[in-house]
Amino acid sequence: MIPRCARSAVWFGALLVAMWVLATSASAQPDGPLVSAHRGGAGYAPENTMVAFENAVRLGADVLELDVVLSGDSELVVIHDSTLDRTTDCTGEVAGRTVAELAECDAAHWFTPGVATTVNDESAEHPLRGTGIGIPTLAEFLVWAATLEPVPELFIESKNLPTEGGFDPTGMAIPSVLVPQLQASGLAEHVAVLAFWPADIETVKALDPRIRTHFLTTHEFGQTALQNLAYVTARGHDMSGPNQQSPDLNEAYVEATHAAGVPTVPWTVDTSQRMDELIALGVDGITTNYPGCLLDRLGRSRPADVRPPELVAAGHGAVAACLGEAGGATGPDTDGAEPGRGSDEDGAPDPQPPLPVTGGGAIAFALTAGFGVVVLARRLRR
Repeated sequence: MIPRCARSAVWFGALLVAMWVLATSASAQPDGPLVSAHRGGAGYAPENTMVAFENAVRLGADVLELDVVLSGDSELVVIHDSTLDRTTDCTGEVAGRTVAELAECDAAHWFTPGVATTVNDESAEHPLRGTGIGIPTLAEFLVWAATLEPVPELFIESKNLPTEGGFDPTGMAIPSVLVPQLQASGLAEHVAVLAFWPADIETVKALDPRIRTHFLTTHEFGQTALQNLAYVTARGHDMSGPNQQSPDLNEAYVEATHAAGVPTVPWTVDTSQRMDELIALGVDGITTNYPGCLLDRLGRSRPADVRPPELVAAGHGAVAACLGEAGGATGPDTDGAEPGRGSDEDGAPDPQPPLPVTGGGAIAFALTAGFGVVVLARRLRR
């Protein structure tokens, strides 16, 4: 029989071990909102490239955000636009080329260090042109992500908008390829699929309810933050992502998301002032082209140099962590769109002002959001 004092020692030891486990688990969690590197941190590296994603991991970002589009041979490739012109030395529709043909495009052709939104500007510097930085396939990205320890959160946006080429109103085209790929990768638990078009995330949930979904909206399409939350709540999605300029992105909205158990991750936040405001509101994550800056605002450690090794090797000088700081480019403007022009849902210049979402998708959104207000109100009264 074990003496009482020995049993007490064993229980005390077990208690100390449990306390240590809890303490180390808590310390592993980031303080404040998750840091989501938009397109891999497009202020520091060519957007949506492996160079950018590797650099974001090096800096300590919690989330890698990326966009996927279907190629001409129905493979998912990591690129923001439906066309190649803005970010590469190729032209035309992504869907007009095979993966092999897309691999020949230079994804760093128009990249300028410190500028979050790539634009075709020959007067600017492009130090990574011709260095072999290509358009990754999603398969390539997922194989690499699976080697990371720990695996970061992966925000994968299904690029499907009425204002862009190849629009699929059914929301089936990308998710029907994406979901099986995520399931096969073994990374589905680390992924949230993002979309502006509701049908895309509805399809994802129908194909695999375990995969988290994240609804994106913009006030430029007349959608408020609370409407976003209402839709998410009514339809059983997992995250609310209003644009950071939404007029009702305020304390009441953030409190409502927390009461509903829905994390909110506003996009795309590139100024230190706005980062501070959203941190103070208590949002759960912030998507930014300048993840190093957000890490600084949160008081989290990071490497001193935000430049990817490829940019250092190219002999390019220092790049500021925050937009507008000394030593860094200021970009077209603080929101990533060229002055005097519309901006799309996350910063790239539009060829025309954004069109309102119309038709069946808009009706479904309006009716479901209205129902969501009732569901949300009931949840908040509990």
